[in-house]
Amino acid sequence: MNDPALPTVARVRTPRVAPTPHRVTDAGRSRSGPAPAKPDEPRHSRSTGGGPRGSRRRSLLTVLAVVGVTFILFIAWVLVGAPGEGGFGPTESMSTFEDDAYVALPTPDSIAPVESAPARANGHPYAARPEPATLPSGMTIPGAAAPPPAVLAKRGVVMDAATGGVLWALNADQPAPMASTVKILTALTTLRFTDPTEVVTVTQEAADVGEREIYLSPGEQMDVTTLLGAMLVGSANDAAAALGLEVGGTMDGYSAVANWVARRLGARNTAVANPHGLDQPGHVTSAYDLAVLARAGLSDPAFAQWVRTPEYAVPWPGHPGPRIATSHNKLLRTYPGAIGVKTGMTNGAGNCLVGAATRDGRTFIVVSMSSQNPTADNVALLDWAFANYTTIKVLAAGETTTDHDGVERAAATDLLATVPAAQAAGVTARFEDGRLQAVLGDQVVSQVDARRPD
Repeated sequence: MNDPALPTVARVRTPRVAPTPHRVTDAGRSRSGPAPAKPDEPRHSRSTGGGPRGSRRRSLLTVLAVVGVTFILFIAWVLVGAPGEGGFGPTESMSTFEDDAYVALPTPDSIAPVESAPARANGHPYAARPEPATLPSGMTIPGAAAPPPAVLAKRGVVMDAATGGVLWALNADQPAPMASTVKILTALTTLRFTDPTEVVTVTQEAADVGEREIYLSPGEQMDVTTLLGAMLVGSANDAAAALGLEVGGTMDGYSAVANWVARRLGARNTAVANPHGLDQPGHVTSAYDLAVLARAGLSDPAFAQWVRTPEYAVPWPGHPGPRIATSHNKLLRTYPGAIGVKTGMTNGAGNCLVGAATRDGRTFIVVSMSSQNPTADNVALLDWAFANYTTIKVLAAGETTTDHDGVERAAATDLLATVPAAQAAGVTARFEDGRLQAVLGDQVVSQVDARRPD
């Protein structure tokens, strides 16, 4: 089976630097304007009156005023967002990514589908792990009576973890850089294709990735579980690179495997070129895809444990103490019921946060991409979701309903539905298109596989 056809990418190796918090700084601005008049210049050259020099001075001031106003408007456009990027509601189709650096790149759909996993390039056998879990298909959930809050993110989504249903979306199918949130997919790929006790030998390439890291040394050996902790808790790029190279042998080999995993899990607007998230042409995902991947991750106990851990001590042989990996996810320390998931920031992606919280049997996943304050976005959207939606069990596993022909059909798993609390009593079950569906009015809000009763 051929590997997916990936976009051609060019990797730039970044020198190793000490880990520092990612910050966006304003570029310095130089002041421009007419030079001050010299003492021996004629009087009319300093005035706004007549004379050729006065006329030229007025023209110059006019040009400078226009340039100044244009510059101020541009800064406001950058900070507030381009027209058309606000508003709420599901996006109807994939939007065009505006950044000139990405316009001409292949879309994620150019990656050919693969029916079976690509061969592991480094010669190690694949671990005997099951295929990625098949989760119930997501549906759009009817809107709550209370409108969603205003947010600063340019792209985002709120997803119900139980059903995959979408409560709210903003440019949610728009591909864009994702920074370190890609490590969600790196972890899922690693968990699928390695054994937790497998020992990884750190290569020079992994050690040299740079940016946020735990200072792995070439030749250092560490097991997969420890590297996963360093990557998911501390967002260590060198740990991510070491895992990616362990899975794929090369970065291109890793990308082939990771893109296959993304497709199998339903992330259709995702094309990754590296496991760590540093900006690279053709390296994109969408808010909806990140929610899909986070939902899959939270169903894996090992992944779920790591992403809710605020701090992790990574062994450091030859040093007096361990390396401390600290999560930058403020939700874990400040939001009741927070269970993850991953932060990210680069110049190309801006500030991103995939958050999740659970309360009273409900779990919601919130994605904020390219936001000036993704934590505030997540808190506002989580509060809104918990205040307005409830999760009910429409049918328990094994319970039956009757199809159009009077044949009983049983739910293979619990048929759950997350709907506005005021409309919960109106949810019914039906058998349609080979599946059991939860329906509110004429809208399908969730569905599960059906089987004949025992």
